[in-house]
Amino acid sequence: MRGDGPSAAAFSVVRGRLVEVRADARGQRTAFGRGTGSVIWLGPGVIHDVCGGGREPSVSIHAYSPPLRQMNYYTAAGRDRLRLARSVPTDQPEEPIS
Repeated sequence: MRGDGPSAAAFSVVRGRLVEVRADARGQRTAFGRGTGSVIWLGPGVIHDVCGGGREPSVSIHAYSPPLRQMNYYTAAGRDRLRLARSVPTDQPEEPIS
């Protein structure tokens, strides 16, 4: 999971299908399917993650305002809790995970 910063964000699914997982204030997670053409808005402080949701590659465009300065990553700490795993300063696009 990632997020929880001062920036609002939006993302659009340009091709394929994504699964977005959002965490509420208690850390309880809910998954949403996002298909081609979806445009999703996130307020500041929202913790979420996206991953491919189909067999074909997916393409999405993400925008942040104000510009994102750090990305926080979370891990599950029990069924309904999240724990901050790391914070990464950023002024460059995110690199794919190998």
